Amino acid sequence: MNEAELKALAGRYGFARVALCAPEPFERWGRARAGAHRTAQHLSANPLEIAPWARAICVAALPYPLYKPERGVSVAAYYVEYNAAHARGTEFVRELNARGVTSMLLEIPAKPAAERAGLGTYGRNGLIQIPGLGGCVMLRCIALGEGFEAAGPYPGGDADAPSHCGTCRRCVDACPSGALSEAGFDFTRCLRAHMMQGTPAPVDIRKQMGGRLLGCEECLRACPHNAGALKAALEPSEALRQVLDIARVLDPATRADYMRQYGALLGYNYAVTNRVLSQAVLVAANLGMTEMRALIEPLADSPSEAVCEHARWALEQMADAD
Repeated sequence: MNEAELKALAGRYGFARVALCAPEPFERWGRARAGAHRTAQHLSANPLEIAPWARAICVAALPYPLYKPERGVSVAAYYVEYNAAHARGTEFVRELNARGVTSMLLEIPAKPAAERAGLGTYGRNGLIQIPGLGGCVMLRCIALGEGFEAAGPYPGGDADAPSHCGTCRRCVDACPSGALSEAGFDFTRCLRAHMMQGTPAPVDIRKQMGGRLLGCEECLRACPHNAGALKAALEPSEALRQVLDIARVLDPATRADYMRQYGALLGYNYAVTNRVLSQAVLVAANLGMTEMRALIEPLADSPSEAVCEHARWALEQMADAD
């Protein structure tokens, strides 16, 4: 199989862009990993530790749609589409191996790999922007064995590709928590870094959560490179509507059923009841859902520190609004 055939096969699985890069260590990312968010701590900075036989890394980009929020409650589209994207990557690798191409999915930092391969460049929001696709993409990294050699304009290291942002700062202005600035991206200010962590979110961050149940995509929605994805935003599916109905998780009578649906749609690794509850009460308060006060009151005595503190804060906000 040659590179053209690889790209054609990837296209059959929905990957709109494919590029190759060298399987060398991501030294700069490795140095920064100690300060990375906990969800990135498991990523390896050295692909050859995982696949010592690799001759190249295939970085494949799968576009995903945005969704219109429902009653102000939102889940970032990335989390809705992640499971499907992972399944497509797994199927793609399975077919590559069946065709005699030694390959495997890699748990490595995908954004540095995409930049190294020349697939895209970092935007001011810290996300990879791919010409013609923007930043609404899932990235999958695949180790390739004999028969493939590294390609791309940055095959040897961590050189910076030029950004396409120019003087645009729409994402900086749109960020609700000030995580973006001219100095770069501060993940400690990012809303996602404080969602469903099992600990109380900082008080000054809670109001900024708005109606976000999982994830934040304000920087994506503000980026002009994503205008096409925003224009084509989809209505929530019935499965997503069920998850956006937070009364169902706040109500003990429907909570178990809600959590099953939440896990099936967004992944069971996210379906931790107390963590979802801790976020749902913030959403209810921020959206002024005072009709849910009676469902939130018992949670103020929860043994979970995050649920208890967030519920008490939510009740205070509702009382102030009366």
